[in-house]
This record gives sequence, C-alpha cells and structure tokens, in this order.
Amino acid sequence: MLESNCPLYNTLTDSDYAPIIQLQNVYKSYINGQISQPVLHDISLDIDAGEFVAIVGASGNGKSTLLNLLAGIDKPCQGQVHVCGSALHQLTEEQLSVWRGKNIGIVFQFFQLLPSLSVLQNILLPMDFVAKKPKRERLERARYLLDLVGVSDQAQKLPSQVSGGQQQRAAIARALANDP
Repeated sequence: MLESNCPLYNTLTDSDYAPIIQLQNVYKSYINGQISQPVLHDISLDIDAGEFVAIVGASGNGKSTLLNLLAGIDKPCQGQVHVCGSALHQLTEEQLSVWRGKNIGIVFQFFQLLPSLSVLQNILLPMDFVAKKPKRERLERARYLLDLVGVSDQAQKLPSQVSGGQQQRAAIARALANDP
C-alpha cells in the first residue's frame, strides 16, 4: 500500500475503495458581462491514491478551472468536490484558505512570488500562515527546500533579481513548504 499524508487514505486497507479525489456532477461557469460562459459541464471523476493522472486539452477547455476546483481556489456552481475526505464545495472561503495551506502545494504558471519579499521570505510565508510546523523549525526547512531546488544562493534576493528558472524553483520550494 502506498503511503500518503492524507488521513483518510492512511486508514484504508488494500480492500477498501475511497478515491482521494472525487468530483460528482460538477458544473462551473463564469459571468462575462451579462453572459454566462460554461467551462465545466457535468464532470464526474474519481482518482485513487497512487494513481497518476494527466489533464490535457486545448486552451480554454477548463484544465485550469478543474485544477482550481481541486485546490480549493474556486468553488463549483453545482456539484460536489471531495479531496482527501474534505468536501471543498461546502467549506467557507476562510476554511478553504486554511485547508489549502495545510494540504495543497501549488506551483502557479506565473509563480506568484510576492515581489517585495525575498526568495527566502516567500518560502517562509506559507509556513507562517498555517503554523503547521513549529516556528523554530521553519527557517531551517525553508533553507533546506531552497537548497533542494538549487537556489539557496539566491535566498536574500527579490524575485525580480533572479532568473525565471530560479523563480520557478523557488515556487516549487514554496509549494513544498508545509509538506502537502
């Protein structure tokens, strides 16, 4: 049996079946002016622990929208989104924010590093926000992660002072900060 940080998964035996990710009849549309633009229409999906899944398709077909739903960044207009036993569609924005901080590591397409914080401070921020790790361990963890992705020598620089590849690696370190 594969190991997982998901409490639900860790309680299952090989004979149990409970998807780590489950979407049931999910609909998502956006309002553009006065027109509703449907993006996802009646999506149902189960992903089991240890399963590798690729989301592919043409631009504008809802890949990012689907990922935003799974990460708790957005909510469906209709349907249910369950991730690791949490019913994301039922959580408030504040609850989703805490849930994301504890459970999800995201590397955004354009990295989303805060420009006024150093690379190191960008890694520390999610740890300080969630307080999942003891305060005395956070700096060491942040430095370890920067070393792991090969940008420890850029720790004190602002994101604008490092290359795009270094920003990407810093974003990966930030995504791993809380051990999602």
